[in-house]
Amino acid sequence: MDPEYASGQPSYNEQFPPGTTRIEDSVGDAVYLRPSPTSDPNDPLNWSKGRKAMQMALLSFYTIFVFATLTVGVPLWADINMELGVSFDNLTNGFATNLAALSIGCWMFVPVALRYGRRPVYILTALILFGVSCWTASMKSTGEYFVTQFLSGIAGAVNETLYQVTVSDLFFIHQRGSMNGIYLVCVTVGVRNYLAPVAAGYVGVSQGWRWAYWWTAIFTGAISLLMAFFLEETRYIPLIEGVAVRNEDTVELSETLGDMKPDAKIDPVSMDKNTLEKTETAKTQRRRLVPIDHSIPMNSYWKRHRLISAKTDHSHNILRHYWQPFVVLFTFPAIAFTAFQYGIAISCLSILATTQSLLYVQPPYLFSSVGVGNMNLPPAIGSILGAFFGGFLVDKCILFFAKRKGGIYDPEMRLYMYFIPGLMIPFGILLYGLTIAKGMPWISNAMGAAFIGFGVGGVGDITLTYAQDSYTDIVGDAFVAVAMIRNLLAMALVFALPPWLKNMGTYDMFTLLGCLTLTLSLTAQRNMPPDSVLPPDSLVLVTGANGFIGSHVANQLLAAGLRVRGTVRDVTKHAWLQRLFDGAHGPGRFSLAAVPDMAADGAFAGAVRGCAAVAHVASVMGDDSPDPHDVVPVVVQGALEALRAAAQEESVRRFVYTSSSTAAYTPKPDQGIDVDEGTWNDEVVAEAWAPPPYEPLRTIKVYGASKTEAERAVWRWVREEKPRFTVNAVLPNVNFGRSLDPENQGHPTTSAWAVALATGVLLERAWHTVKPQYYVNVEDTALLHVAALTRPDLENRRIFAFAGEFNWNTLLRALRKLYPERTFVEERDGLGHDLSRIHGAARAEEILKEMGRPGWKSLEESLKENLEDLGW
Repeated sequence: MDPEYASGQPSYNEQFPPGTTRIEDSVGDAVYLRPSPTSDPNDPLNWSKGRKAMQMALLSFYTIFVFATLTVGVPLWADINMELGVSFDNLTNGFATNLAALSIGCWMFVPVALRYGRRPVYILTALILFGVSCWTASMKSTGEYFVTQFLSGIAGAVNETLYQVTVSDLFFIHQRGSMNGIYLVCVTVGVRNYLAPVAAGYVGVSQGWRWAYWWTAIFTGAISLLMAFFLEETRYIPLIEGVAVRNEDTVELSETLGDMKPDAKIDPVSMDKNTLEKTETAKTQRRRLVPIDHSIPMNSYWKRHRLISAKTDHSHNILRHYWQPFVVLFTFPAIAFTAFQYGIAISCLSILATTQSLLYVQPPYLFSSVGVGNMNLPPAIGSILGAFFGGFLVDKCILFFAKRKGGIYDPEMRLYMYFIPGLMIPFGILLYGLTIAKGMPWISNAMGAAFIGFGVGGVGDITLTYAQDSYTDIVGDAFVAVAMIRNLLAMALVFALPPWLKNMGTYDMFTLLGCLTLTLSLTAQRNMPPDSVLPPDSLVLVTGANGFIGSHVANQLLAAGLRVRGTVRDVTKHAWLQRLFDGAHGPGRFSLAAVPDMAADGAFAGAVRGCAAVAHVASVMGDDSPDPHDVVPVVVQGALEALRAAAQEESVRRFVYTSSSTAAYTPKPDQGIDVDEGTWNDEVVAEAWAPPPYEPLRTIKVYGASKTEAERAVWRWVREEKPRFTVNAVLPNVNFGRSLDPENQGHPTTSAWAVALATGVLLERAWHTVKPQYYVNVEDTALLHVAALTRPDLENRRIFAFAGEFNWNTLLRALRKLYPERTFVEERDGLGHDLSRIHGAARAEEILKEMGRPGWKSLEESLKENLEDLGW
């Protein structure tokens, strides 16, 4: 979709999913401004704090009086019933009619705001509410009550969507939660605090119920006049010349935004990030790649307050904004999640308001309209605290979470704290409803209502900002969908409330409601994205993707919802990989890149471009040469080239090096060696570099030396260079398991051992050169790579992929168990066992279990997969 109101560059980097962007720099001491302001002083993102505060103050008062108009009459139902004869069922149905109108009002008006500007819609709807308030204050019949409820819903609906659009116009990602918190506080003031139900109760007693509506008319009329003179248009139309294109690399060194004055003098700066300009105040330091261009004239008062702000280009049809909300709702999970979670939360407040008016006027409470109004104070206080939690505190938390993930912000980070307000709602419903049903003191009901308010404030702020950050460029259409679902849910519950309450009774109804909301809250927790450094659809570079381990690492990453770019020496020769992964995971998920010589200068510079992580699996295998001069320098240099390329690519957050068990120890039959993260195989290095002759039997020692020296070089580089990304290493032992494409891949590396033993072609020397050691299934090795690339709790770790000890006799026994009908070679005496203690293996198995696996795959299962293509 190409929304007409979007301006500048997209709010996300092309290698990341929508909403994912960098908001902290590589060392975590600067906050990147996202979306980036342009050089135009008229860009709302460049407005001063005072100018932004003026707009927010006007819209906050508008919000208060919109929702006051919508709900001011609820505590006065008894008075309206007595004077006009409107039954309580009709009063409830009128309230539901209002909610129905709210669900379609935004659908009617918001496309106009997206096409012609926010300002005219705000002013028009305020004037409509002024007229409706005057009419309601003078109404004399049930029919008029229904009509005024419908019209106020139509006009008031705009504020459930357009406020968030304006917040997106004016504020940066890490401010939006706080701004939405202000919105929810204003909703609370209008719906649940003094201005509406509480104040209405006192007005009803002292002046009569009609004056509650006359007061809303006075206030909506006043805010209409204030907005006509002082509310500016925030819809930004970028300059045609291109100098005001929004850039993605504006940085500030504090968390306080918006203090850059449009008239502040800023010298031009280089586009080199190392020479970013700095301007400092007592509270703030800011660095900008694109300074404000003061040659661009500031808009005049009349232009800033123009009634229509449409582009001269009419190629974008306003009609598409009437059907796009439905497409967004059913195709964007973040929007559907927000719509239903926020809708259920707000519905709980609607049920709270309705039941207070119905139940508190009955024994044992017998509250007056003042008393009913005052019972709105507890949820109001709770909502304010919940909005503070979901806004300001969560805004702080996302900076912390982003710092832990290399400075990259994912909208899903806002959901990490969702469980707190999410569980408050069902707890509050049960406490509120059950204590009323038992006639317990009002203070117990009030505490339950306060918990409901906290939950609604927190859930609303978190979910609204989550959707806003996920799809900033379609925020208008997205929030139309959210508002429709939210109000339809509330309408359905309010319509169903009287018969539900009558048939089930207060106690059973609130018990059921509490269980339903608890289930929905727990479902939301279960469906939260996994705690991952890499957001879904991130691009990962896997070197040596055609190898046994490399192909499985690529396969597991693709299965985890990530995209993969695999390097091979010859793309044409390994085109089968493209066909394999296109067939298994769909086209566009995997791509090939040629790296003929991994030790060449800049070997991986092109391949790593746009990647979020690197898994360096490529190596020189042990049977390539017995001469260490041919192998060790190439492997070491290849690892360093991969690291240097990752360091040059700003998007990289994780680097995983595929090491080997031989980098930690050489197994010795019947000798126990303690192996941990500090263990290094100095012995194999010395043996590999011993003077010639270089006999064929030395190849395995050369391989061990190459992995030992390469991994040491990796960790030495990390200590010296201190990269912004996290580095982990995976040390697998002998890998058994299936070949992903036996026709093209054959049985690579150690998987060939199992085939040779099973088919009776194992070389005689292998019985003596391959000592007892540990095995691991190649899929488990690949999953540990995925964990090392994505898990935030795995940082600077050596992960040992050691499943269980084996020797040739162990393999033969497993084969006989799997294939009792077949004949295998005889076992040999004196092979011994590997008695080493691998202290990191238990933790590696825990990681697999945390990823949903039962633990290590067994030797029998690994051998069966290894041999499945033989047709056994």
